[in-house]
Amino acid sequence: MVTKFEKAVEFATNHIDGYLDSGVFLFMESATRSSALGLHDKDFNWEKELEKSKEDYDSFDRVKRYCADLIRRQKPLPELLRMFVAAYLDDALRPPNREGGAPLTGNKTNMFLPQLVHRVSINYKLTPTRNYESDNKNSACDAVSIAINKFPNPKPKSLQASSYESLSKHYTKAKKQGSLVGK
Repeated sequence: MVTKFEKAVEFATNHIDGYLDSGVFLFMESATRSSALGLHDKDFNWEKELEKSKEDYDSFDRVKRYCADLIRRQKPLPELLRMFVAAYLDDALRPPNREGGAPLTGNKTNMFLPQLVHRVSINYKLTPTRNYESDNKNSACDAVSIAINKFPNPKPKSLQASSYESLSKHYTKAKKQGSLVGK
């Protein structure tokens, strides 16, 4: 007889497999970078960012991502942005050198895995986390960890938090932020 924990692992595995097959993880990593840059903030001003983009790498990246978002959503590109995209595609416009280390990636804000843990917890009536020292390793984080580790390396960045400890940390952070959807 299959236990609810084994069913939870199968659910998580199928869910991850569907995302891998559809290529969603590639876009997800881009979306977290855009979010980390504040691209979706209410006060985002593309004209100000375009002006700063000549000297500021992050502003350049914001404008580039903003254009991609407009194109994806089939929204009109203002003339200045059309010229920006054309110059970039023609290699006539290059991003300025980045100062101060690596760019923000948004990888500290992985929402896919905490939401998957949350769904597994609800759907299979498992506790989301457990006491680290517990011999009974059957929480939702454990199920998702087993599911992730069924897939070969290299894994997309969104799946690299595959240990119980890492998943538990991401889940707890998302829960504190009120970012999880569903009851």
